[in-house]
Amino acid sequence: MTDADVLPAGKLALAISTAVVRSLASTTGRGPTKAKTTLGENAVFVVLEDTLTRGELNLVQAGETDAVLGLRRLWQEIMRTSCSREVERLTGRKVIGFMSDNHIDPDIAVEVFILEPTSEDPELKAALAVADPAPA
Repeated sequence: MTDADVLPAGKLALAISTAVVRSLASTTGRGPTKAKTTLGENAVFVVLEDTLTRGELNLVQAGETDAVLGLRRLWQEIMRTSCSREVERLTGRKVIGFMSDNHIDPDIAVEVFILEPTSEDPELKAALAVADPAPA
């Protein structure tokens, strides 16, 4: 991807929100009604609202929140590769980490994509080395 291919931040955030909503809808049968993407220097955060399907809501009402959260974790594993690829395509950067979690009440979820750093900043490299030391 060239610099000319990179979307402006607002359009990029919207494109990522749309991609994650579509992926969730195709995986679960229903997408969230709200999504907001925040772009960080080396991370993308997508907050989703109103994510639970009718079946999941019925399970929650029956006291089966752990089952719903477990199912959501399985779906997130299924979505990991496709969502990461789409974020890579849209940002032009490699996704090196993906984290996802759900909350039942209120009905919110977050998808976090950690991007490979582009900076050659020595302080950044030092911080990464401390976080992930190379084998001795």
